Amino acid sequence: MKLPTRVKRRVRSFFQHQLRGSLIALMISVLAIGGVIYQVANQTLLEHVKSSLLYHAEFREDRIINLFEQQKAWMQKIADSAATKHSAEALFDRYHQGVESIEYQQARDTFREEYQLLLNTEEVKDLFLLTIEGELAFSLRSMEGELGVNLSTDGFYGQTILSDLIEQVVQQKRMAVSQYGKIDQVEDATVLMGVPIFSSFPGQEDQIMGIMVRPFSLVRLRDLLKSYSGLGETGEVMIAQWRNGVGSEVNFINHFRNHLQRGPSASCLTLRRNTPEKFPMMHALNYERGSGWVLDNSCNPVFAVWAWIPKLQLGMVVKQDRSEILLPLERLEREILIAGLAVLLFLIWVIRRQAHVMVRPIEELTNATAHGAFEQLEHGTIREVNDLAEALKERTDGLEQARRETELILESMDEGLVVVDQEGKIERGNPKFAHLRGESPEGLIGRAIGDLLKQGHQGKTEEAHQLLCVDGSTIPVSIARATLEVALKGHNGEVLVLHDLRALLKAERAMQANKAKDDFLASMSHELRTPLTAIIGNSEMLIAGVMKKLSNQQQEMLRSIEIAGRIQLALVNDILDLSKIEAGKLQVDQVNFDLHVLLNEIEHIFSKRADDSGINFQVRRELPLTHQLVGDSRRIGQILSNLLGNAIKFTEEGDVTLTVLLDKAEQMLHFVVKDEGIGIAQPMIKRLFQPFEQADHTISHRFGGTGLGLHISCTLAEMMEGEITVESILGEGSTFELLLPYRESVIVLDQKHHLSDAEAHQQQFSGKVLLAEDTPELQTIVTFILESFGVTVTLAKNGQEAVAFASKQPFDLILMDMRMPIMDGIEATQILRGRGYKKPIIAHTANVMKKHLEQFVQAGSDDVLAKPIDQNELRRILKKYLSPIESPVKESPVEKSTVQELPKPAAVAAAEFEVSDELRQIFIDRLQELVVVLRQSLSAQKWDQLHDAAHAIKGSGTLYDQPQLTHAGKVVCDALDAENLDHIDQQVQHLLEEVNAVL
Repeated sequence: MKLPTRVKRRVRSFFQHQLRGSLIALMISVLAIGGVIYQVANQTLLEHVKSSLLYHAEFREDRIINLFEQQKAWMQKIADSAATKHSAEALFDRYHQGVESIEYQQARDTFREEYQLLLNTEEVKDLFLLTIEGELAFSLRSMEGELGVNLSTDGFYGQTILSDLIEQVVQQKRMAVSQYGKIDQVEDATVLMGVPIFSSFPGQEDQIMGIMVRPFSLVRLRDLLKSYSGLGETGEVMIAQWRNGVGSEVNFINHFRNHLQRGPSASCLTLRRNTPEKFPMMHALNYERGSGWVLDNSCNPVFAVWAWIPKLQLGMVVKQDRSEILLPLERLEREILIAGLAVLLFLIWVIRRQAHVMVRPIEELTNATAHGAFEQLEHGTIREVNDLAEALKERTDGLEQARRETELILESMDEGLVVVDQEGKIERGNPKFAHLRGESPEGLIGRAIGDLLKQGHQGKTEEAHQLLCVDGSTIPVSIARATLEVALKGHNGEVLVLHDLRALLKAERAMQANKAKDDFLASMSHELRTPLTAIIGNSEMLIAGVMKKLSNQQQEMLRSIEIAGRIQLALVNDILDLSKIEAGKLQVDQVNFDLHVLLNEIEHIFSKRADDSGINFQVRRELPLTHQLVGDSRRIGQILSNLLGNAIKFTEEGDVTLTVLLDKAEQMLHFVVKDEGIGIAQPMIKRLFQPFEQADHTISHRFGGTGLGLHISCTLAEMMEGEITVESILGEGSTFELLLPYRESVIVLDQKHHLSDAEAHQQQFSGKVLLAEDTPELQTIVTFILESFGVTVTLAKNGQEAVAFASKQPFDLILMDMRMPIMDGIEATQILRGRGYKKPIIAHTANVMKKHLEQFVQAGSDDVLAKPIDQNELRRILKKYLSPIESPVKESPVEKSTVQELPKPAAVAAAEFEVSDELRQIFIDRLQELVVVLRQSLSAQKWDQLHDAAHAIKGSGTLYDQPQLTHAGKVVCDALDAENLDHIDQQVQHLLEEVNAVL
């Protein structure tokens, strides 16, 4: 696209800019002030004209109404006088004898002589007496030919203003006034006034004998209208009526002051017809009052006031021409213009002089700057110019200093910098770039930058390249480019900043290694916890169900399986905790907890282990507690479990005791673990709390262990603002003491719920539990354990079924596996919470990394139960969310077994010996179903279903010690996760072969 040509702006001197700017400002100011004055004067003048015209309109209206009232009163007075009635009766009697009779002529002449003087006084030139039928019986002026003529609507002249008046007087029997118009009996157009003459005969006073009619004195009316005092040269008052009713032509009564109004042009007549709203008389005749700019009868612009006079049925307009009204404004406009020009000329002279005063020192400063003669420049009379001269001098010195500093900065930059011209040749390079290259800065000048770099990604502000060194090696660099706005040798150049990426790439590789480690730990946790669930769960079921039926050797083997499983689980937990410590993500909570409940659980767990090892174990409590404590009971239990586990492991015979003390003075809790084991040599004690360290390397061969437990315990104690101390004598035993701050809660202890060890582990719960688990083996194991606690279990094979069950019936608790086919536990939990499901949902998962736990909580889980299932942790969950069944515990006369049995429903107890056979059959049935799914999903290329089936086979292989299934299933899952389908057919076929071999 062609860019528009840039218009070169004209360069002017400072004097011209100053003069032009000041003149523009002055002109705007003068025009604004003049405009304001003009507008104010215009508004004031219009208000004055409007007030004046309103006054004249009201004055003329009052005078006209008074004139009409006077003449109407005179008419009424004449008609009501007895003399008039007597004379009129005599005249009407003679009239009926005939107008040619001598008696009528004598009566006529007598009536004329009697009222001539009175009529002359009122300037009445015409007076008519009419019979009730409308016949002319008398006229003041001699009209011999009209006497006896019927002037009503039915008469010779038809409908006239006189016939309408006769009809109105006869019907209303009172005085009436006609419309303005012309009749043959009167010389000029006029307004007639008629009054009835009633009979004077007794009993006939309401009978009309005749009608007296006289013209209204329009001469006097027009004299009122012709009084133009206060209306200037063009002002006048106009009155009018409709000629033949509303909407017809206008009939003006007044004589126009301007003869043009009597004969308007044809265009004006057309305008009056098309736009009557522009003419004031139209508004007045439509019964309106108002004022404004309109057109007069000759279409000239005027300002008018109009009104309707209801008493006279007349419209009135008072107007004055626009030209006359605005004449003062025109004079004011000329005066403002003359005054403004005078002021402007004076200000131009002042500004020009002032501009010269301001420009002269600047010109001197410019000359001094051009010639570098600041020392010879003398200070002038303008302080700002003097300050500018000082600033320029300082700035010049500063620029020189800055140039030197820039050179030093470029030399000391830790980034490579080069300046290239338009052709890509180096104009300048800093020492860092030369050092990266392995040559001197002078040797770079003129070299093409493209020859020193391997091609990078184009079109980016920052690019990745390989810098070629003199010795042939390459350095990864990122390049930031910026175009030089200042031309370089007549052309635009570029500045390139090169950043050495070697340290950054090393850091990225370290981050990737850490991420890979986290991913490995998450995968390891999931892959190890799943088989441990089966190992520990099956061993617990066998111990609880068939222990007494086994030989001593078989019992020892079964105990070894359970202990090994728990040791393996502890190892997984230690490794995960260590990774959290290294990442700084290990956290402790501050919640309310019952210390007695924690100690009961500790006592139960380690009593069994100590009994199995032939060791005496005791828990001593010196705790006058009345309230719960505040802290992280889970982490405290973890520390005590580690210390007690070590004590029992390293004690072959003797006693192990846990003593809990409260020092209220110091506000500290003391947990003292004392054993009579092998002890620790003094030089080795300092190494105890280091990761992967043990007192003696032979210990790991003799007793096992990784050396992580004490390191993690010490870290947890420090995070809870406590510490762990140790005292030991080699060969006599050790004493570990955990010290933690004592923080009392506001919650009072419920002494009724401090169950004994036996009561706590025989406690039953009531409620309905929905178990969502896709692995058949775990379905059987977890269902057995839950039913052993007394709850009713409903099984869902995936998240979709769980949502359906929970929507149809209420459950007291949902145990939700987070990784299932069709719909996983996270999605199912989100759907239930979205539908308003309020009951507890517990995440049951082998994924216990922090990011996974956060996902479960965000989805709406209330708690997390890690795989493999820990019956003590499960008991805690059930106790937290379900109601316990209160039942007394009876001492059994049977000798205490080495393993504490769990109470079970009768149906479950009867079927315990069949669990292992049932699991094996489930394994076989499950594999056969998955084989069908594998083949169908591969044929239909439904990769998600194929992945779920391969994953299920992988997990089953781990549970049932079939590593070939685990490996083959993992190969298929990895290929699908990487979306690498090149060999998927062969990989699935290999998996099918392994499954068939197992079957």
